[in-house]
Amino acid sequence: MLCETARISFQKGKQMKFLKDAKLKLGLEWKELAAKLDINSGTLHSYYYGYSSLPFTVVANVCGLCGWKMDDVREKYLTAEFETAENKIVGKKGYGFGEGRRKLPEVPAREEAKIELNLAEFMELRAAKKTNFIPPKFLDENLAEEMGIHLGDGFLSDVKKEFRVKGDRNNERKYYDQHLKRLYKTLFNIDIKNRDYKTSYGFEIYSKELWLFKTGALGIPPGKKDAIRIPKSVRVSNAGIWRAFLRGLMDTDGCLEFKSRYGYVKYYPVISWSAKSPYLAKDVFVLFKRLGFAPKLYKKRDSYEICLYGYAKFRKYMQMIGWNNEKHLEKAREFEKIWPNLAKVQGA
Repeated sequence: MLCETARISFQKGKQMKFLKDAKLKLGLEWKELAAKLDINSGTLHSYYYGYSSLPFTVVANVCGLCGWKMDDVREKYLTAEFETAENKIVGKKGYGFGEGRRKLPEVPAREEAKIELNLAEFMELRAAKKTNFIPPKFLDENLAEEMGIHLGDGFLSDVKKEFRVKGDRNNERKYYDQHLKRLYKTLFNIDIKNRDYKTSYGFEIYSKELWLFKTGALGIPPGKKDAIRIPKSVRVSNAGIWRAFLRGLMDTDGCLEFKSRYGYVKYYPVISWSAKSPYLAKDVFVLFKRLGFAPKLYKKRDSYEICLYGYAKFRKYMQMIGWNNEKHLEKAREFEKIWPNLAKVQGA
């Protein structure tokens, strides 16, 4: 547990603003606020002018008096490491990263109808000889999840008719051997054969029909993914498809962490994902917004990162999107075991 002497580091100038906002919120004089916090006015004066950092207990007491949530306080006053100038998103002119400031309508979580795919072009290009490959006729949640997997850990060659998906050889074997085997058999009637590679674990498929289906029917371009984006069929679909796509993407390329801060061990959940493509980053950001999340989007040196912070977003993600990858589920179970009360927090 956090000791009472633990100190909180605010952003420059934000400790003063935090206390001033609290004073205005409560309508108190400084001496009255000091009394409410059970500290003397000289100590409060020292905190206000930044001569001394605030103890966690004082921050917690202020939040209790004002009815503020700790996650909101953390975002507004504390998280300097996430809000530095070099980490703020810088979009190209007209690119549209300003959508982060525009509130998008929340789409209710519900099951949606399947969307029929246009297979005409694929059927014209497919190999003349018959194979066991069976193309899906609809964009459903299984196919949307596979498309997320493709944009996460997948690669479609632009040199030969090859498709591969490879992950961590140490902690993703169960995901590949059980979930992905079932998924590719269900979707395409393909029996994938996972194996160890030099630094990874997964599979490679040499299939002209699968390659043509992905490029023709799904509209996923082959080659490097530096400028790739979510296919239009997913972007303009519905909440059920969005959730499934994000599940596949985050299962393969996302990260779930429980950070230790202020004396607590692995207590603060952060779900993150990064990519080189600014277009893909924008698309993923918009999907999270439309599903009612409040994602943060950051520009790094050579990539873009999206983060979901806090208990409420973690619980909402688990309930609305969820994981199929055991490595993420194991972390979530460990968190719920260590912090059973925090794991159940709603709206924190």
